[in-house]
Amino acid sequence: MHFDNIYDIVKNEIYAGDRLLQKYFVEDSLTHKKIENRGQLLKYYYQDTHPAIIDRATWEAAQKETARRQAEFWRPRHPFSRLIKCGICGKSYCHKAGKRSRAKWGCLDKEKATGSCKNFNVMDSELLKACNNVLGLEEFDEAIFKDKVKKIIVQPEGILEFHFHDGEIKREKFITDKVELRRQVVPIALYQGIEICCGIHGHRLWHALINGRHYWKCGLKVQHKVDCDCWSHITGTKVLQMVKKLTSRDDITYENLAEVVEKSIVMPDNTIEFHFKDGRIEKCPKP
Repeated sequence: MHFDNIYDIVKNEIYAGDRLLQKYFVEDSLTHKKIENRGQLLKYYYQDTHPAIIDRATWEAAQKETARRQAEFWRPRHPFSRLIKCGICGKSYCHKAGKRSRAKWGCLDKEKATGSCKNFNVMDSELLKACNNVLGLEEFDEAIFKDKVKKIIVQPEGILEFHFHDGEIKREKFITDKVELRRQVVPIALYQGIEICCGIHGHRLWHALINGRHYWKCGLKVQHKVDCDCWSHITGTKVLQMVKKLTSRDDITYENLAEVVEKSIVMPDNTIEFHFKDGRIEKCPKP
């Protein structure tokens, strides 16, 4: 038997001959959906409404022991607990923080050994920043957050979708943990040390070598099957042409390209923004 089932039995006042009314209530008479009463309405406790299954002394002893164990193992609840949902599988996000990794939130299905969800993790810093932006706060305020925000849905496009109690929905982009990790280290080469990123979502473009030709494509399209408006399917030949045009050098090749270009960002207007080693930043249209 699962722990939650045992806990429900121990806390069930019916076994002691009592009844607690209005534990749940119907929020909408059209949908008839029951929701748990967490203080929205009054609850009514009646004693000795029916014959008890266990004596009251045993019942009260069980409640005291439950309270003692809860106090011993209780951990402060995070303000975002049970409020962050996955936009792919619908599961809740759980908080995790290891000794060698940053504190972040991840999909419960993704954390399972058999899980198949591919949604992104959300770092604490990005979550707090997004909350402050949508709430118009300088610093995070838990009371204001709980008063206004009903839930947060993590969309696979790298967007946090805030659902407010009044029905309003706001969206805020966030930097995924993978992108943040790449910012902390020397850019890893997609090809000979060049980092090519999507100008819309910030994700690195995937590199492929097909029939001797180099191609790049947005990682969101490849891994998450998400539509992205950035210019993808970029060939290595076009990249070389654009760099040669901007540098006025004909000796640029795949071998020495990384010596000139530090990184490039693919923009949605069919241009590429090149960041050169000498500090210059220039845009070039699609050839």
